[in-house]
Amino acid sequence: MGLAMREASVQSDMGMPPNGPDPLELVQGDMRRLKRKIKAVIDRNLGSGGEAHPLLKSSSKDFFERSEKTWRPTVVLLLGQALSASLPADKRDAYMDDVMVLAEIVEIMHTSTVIHDTVLEDFDSLEKGNPAHLIYSSSVAGNKVSILAGDFLLARASVLLSSLRNTQVVEIMAGALEAIMKGQMGLHRPAGGLSTDNYIRTVEERTSRLLASGCLCAALVAGHSPGSEVAEAAQGVGMRIGTAYQITRDMLVTEQNYEKLWRKINGCVDQGEEVEFDEHEINEPMQRASCLIYASEHDEHVRGIVE
Repeated sequence: MGLAMREASVQSDMGMPPNGPDPLELVQGDMRRLKRKIKAVIDRNLGSGGEAHPLLKSSSKDFFERSEKTWRPTVVLLLGQALSASLPADKRDAYMDDVMVLAEIVEIMHTSTVIHDTVLEDFDSLEKGNPAHLIYSSSVAGNKVSILAGDFLLARASVLLSSLRNTQVVEIMAGALEAIMKGQMGLHRPAGGLSTDNYIRTVEERTSRLLASGCLCAALVAGHSPGSEVAEAAQGVGMRIGTAYQITRDMLVTEQNYEKLWRKINGCVDQGEEVEFDEHEINEPMQRASCLIYASEHDEHVRGIVE
């Protein structure tokens, strides 16, 4: 299973969006309400405007202004709309309120883990690493702030979970958070090597499990029993969408990293210099190499990059 680093002449073609309604438009009103709710919580607890905590202010701005970042709660809300159709009319509004909370929990948990993950970015250059390092001009102070900011969001998710008054939902979402931590450790320190199975397992843990759990909880709150056909289908939808997203993203990142390494090699050779790489330049592409191998098994265009 060798990878030859050479110039990637193949460009990724993810295709055009399928025909049909825009999923973001279907829940546009709910997403606006969700964003306002999260912003109000952050402003109330951490200050607004110039008083806002700089790291959380940056994270919230990213969430509020970029539609592509909101796909996780969008999936939960869309599933909730589908499940609400089978409920009595007088119970649908209350159910969708609970689904809104689940969507908020999923997004907040994801954002918190992204902030926490920046602590692992131990770059020598402040410009390349944790955004909090830039804000505080110190990796030590930046890491402390990242941990505290992520903890605040996790605390908020815990409060939201308790508001649903459903111990089963709490257990499922807590398990999703545990899976994310295991997946992140597997990404940075893979225990079983760069195999396709290990890669998919890591993807499911660090990305897919959270969305799958949110979708499963939406089915349970609608009154479906664990293990029922509807509950299993809801969980499967979240798992597959999450996995597809992460594989696509990893493939694009891997292509970009290998192209960057190849350009550096060519530049050094042209100048007659010795090629030197720091640890991160090598580790980042290799951590994601399995997704390229996996994709090559299903897409002939990607095989041009893998040898």
